[in-house]
Amino acid sequence: MTTATKIRLWTVEEYHKMISSGILTRDSHVELLEGRIVEMSPQGPLHAGTTQRASDYIKARLHDRAPPGNAYLRLCLQSLEINSEVESRDFPRSRAQPGNAH
Repeated sequence: MTTATKIRLWTVEEYHKMISSGILTRDSHVELLEGRIVEMSPQGPLHAGTTQRASDYIKARLHDRAPPGNAYLRLCLQSLEINSEVESRDFPRSRAQPGNAH
């Protein structure tokens, strides 16, 4: 007789409790993906550079589209920070982390 092994999936709330209790730390390099805690490699220089160039490109295109007479809008666009490395908050069993956060 064969018995199937059940896999227990973690929730985002449980994942955050592991972080706050010190079970997971910044050095853990893990993400919660579809209820599973998955080890991830830290962000490398290629990823970081590509992300920065994409952010700079988007900011330049937005700045170019601002009306010429709107100095305030142009100033706001110059100081705009685009965070392309944000956590996914849409799924109850997933918490992908930015860069090399926990």
